[in-house]
Amino acid sequence: MMRLTLLLGALAAAAPATPVALAPATHAAVVAAVRARMGADADVQVQALGAPVPPVAAVTDAVLEPGAAMGAVMRVALRAPVDRGGAQVLAPVAHVSVRVEVVVDHWHTTRAVPRGARLGDGDLMRVRHRLTRGALRPWPVEDEVREARAVQDLAADACLTTRVVAPTPAVTAGADVTGIVRDGGMEVRAQLVAVDSGRIGDLVRVMHPESRRTFRARVTARAEVEIRHDR
Repeated sequence: MMRLTLLLGALAAAAPATPVALAPATHAAVVAAVRARMGADADVQVQALGAPVPPVAAVTDAVLEPGAAMGAVMRVALRAPVDRGGAQVLAPVAHVSVRVEVVVDHWHTTRAVPRGARLGDGDLMRVRHRLTRGALRPWPVEDEVREARAVQDLAADACLTTRVVAPTPAVTAGADVTGIVRDGGMEVRAQLVAVDSGRIGDLVRVMHPESRRTFRARVTARAEVEIRHDR
């Protein structure tokens, strides 16, 4: 009897969780959290494996666990406005376990590329299909895969990720960059020098060549950064 009970318990633990439907606000919050990592144009499919406990109706925000990956079960913290001493703050109100798949534009090889080779325009093609595995982070953009170096032998039609190619940085330390400051409807541009190298989306340091003053900026394009205007 004891062995039967243990066997049934093991089978129950191994059985896949039954997908459930999420409330629209909760679903939208999870999708927004994935897009924040993968890109605003990503199509996100969410499969919830159990309803949030306790059930919540006012969810406005979702926080993914640090190691979240496509295809794997990940735990998501759901946040909603709560009253704290008379002030409304966002706080965790529930958790939910989900799996996600993402459809996003990315790049493939047009032919087999040997390890160590640099990718040229003729080696690249843009594709858009469902990604079922991999970390939730931006995939290399065109400026990064052009002239990227293959770190392993690549077959034709291979997905180009940072695991298989070493992307060319959009900003290179010591090189000139255009710094942009936006404030309301105004935009100011200046020629700066990059202190750090970085990919698009990275935070780097840049320096004004005359004043030698340094700023923190986000890489927005090749040889271009945006400096936040702090009041």
